[in-house]
Amino acid sequence: MDTFLLIGITGIGLGALYFLVACGLSLIYGLMGVLNFAHGAFLSVGAFAGYWFAVKLFPVTSNLSFALSILVGGIAGGLFALLVEQLVIKRLYNRHTDQALVTVGVSLVAAAMLGGWFGHDPLLLPTPTWWYNAIQIGDAFIPVDRLLYIGVSLLMLILFVVILRFTRIGLVIRAGVENRTIFLGMDQFRPELVGSNVKGKNPLKEVKVRRALY
Repeated sequence: MDTFLLIGITGIGLGALYFLVACGLSLIYGLMGVLNFAHGAFLSVGAFAGYWFAVKLFPVTSNLSFALSILVGGIAGGLFALLVEQLVIKRLYNRHTDQALVTVGVSLVAAAMLGGWFGHDPLLLPTPTWWYNAIQIGDAFIPVDRLLYIGVSLLMLILFVVILRFTRIGLVIRAGVENRTIFLGMDQFRPELVGSNVKGKNPLKEVKVRRALY
């Protein structure tokens, strides 16, 4: 039973990480109709930005440096996603083949540049000691990071539901998913800005930084 509990929570934690990636990808495809193969590049830029910030500015790891590095990584990934959307993807709406080719190219260029700058060996974001702790449930020891992944994923899910169902920007996003012509007369940049930033901002995905392989 304890083994089942450990494996179950560990698996759910891994699934929570996949959810953090997939929620932004599914939202941006539903809203903008873009076949985006550069999604991993946005996460990688955010991950390496958070790593660089933590290593260069905080020689001693603390809770503050850890939180700030995740925040900086999220902002950097979101800004990079917005930049790609405005400079590249915006010109390719309703051209799915071109979208696929261009976003694959963006991911390859980003992977090459990040690999050239940071190298190709796995890097770990400096984390506080509590990150490696475990909580005992019965005779099973559950890693704290898995529980944190699950908690953040649930929080993101609740935020998505609240924003999409109970706010004006959510109404605009859902209307755009159903029919983009409904956007006529509305400010399209704001909901697309939300979507682009969701692609780049996924907390805790910056904790483990590895070479981007796309």
